[in-house]
Amino acid sequence: MFQSVFGKMGPMRKSVRWTVCPTVGNHPTERIIQSANRIANVDLATGMAVLSDGKGGHQGFMKLQPFAGAKVVECSPELLDQLNELQPQEAPVRIV
Repeated sequence: MFQSVFGKMGPMRKSVRWTVCPTVGNHPTERIIQSANRIANVDLATGMAVLSDGKGGHQGFMKLQPFAGAKVVECSPELLDQLNELQPQEAPVRIV
């Protein structure tokens, strides 16, 4: 079952529905969330997020790189609260 949250961050004008990706054990305080037009890597400990630029089609993991236009932004308190309330789901397959 997919988990989702609703909110905005950084320069976004409107709140959107974000799908929360399963976590990988190496980074327990980070959550990757994805919407129709953006992808973000949120650090729950600092409240900061790396947010894609939202341009150029599919917003995959590659868009989280600075050379692809990603920026570090502050995550809204409402979105952080929702992410902290969710139970983390482990990824079903681990890469060894």
